[in-house]
Amino acid sequence: MISNEKAILALIKNKFQNHGQLQFKSELSCIPLKQYGNTYSFKSANKVKIAGISGTILVKTGNQLDNVDELANANLVKKADGYYLKVTAFINKENFKEKQKNGKEIGLDFGIKTNLTTSEGEKIDVYVRESDRLKRLQREMFRRVKGSNNRYKTINRIQREYLKLSNRKKDKANKIVSKLKQYSTIVI
Repeated sequence: MISNEKAILALIKNKFQNHGQLQFKSELSCIPLKQYGNTYSFKSANKVKIAGISGTILVKTGNQLDNVDELANANLVKKADGYYLKVTAFINKENFKEKQKNGKEIGLDFGIKTNLTTSEGEKIDVYVRESDRLKRLQREMFRRVKGSNNRYKTINRIQREYLKLSNRKKDKANKIVSKLKQYSTIVI
């Protein structure tokens, strides 16, 4: 390793090889925490200790980890609106409560005017429009000088707006799936 560095420095000194400034390669948005107990651990219901970070970090679990039997790996994820800890948790089948089905059948029709129509006559529109704020921010970003702090701030606002749109889409999908889980048979 040291001999390689000496050879490269000699080439640069004799002007056989050029060197430039370091270039940005990529942004790290996810740090895997592979082992519970070693790389991360819960000190209490809302405090997590992560290896390499001094002190504990306050987290909001929303009582999601109350009936968990075993914790596995986790990921520290950076999103546009903050940092999140994604934890893989295991629940025994005996402790898992499945919702009761109503024993009915339902038919689904995917159409052009409405995205989804049920056999009960309910029309569901799953389309989420791009917001006016997002369009304005995109126009604003293209007017900014590349590399400026204001451009960086505008890009961050655009990322947050896209995150809101994707959250709305996920919310609609989750509501439809939870409604369809009530039926014992689904016909498409």
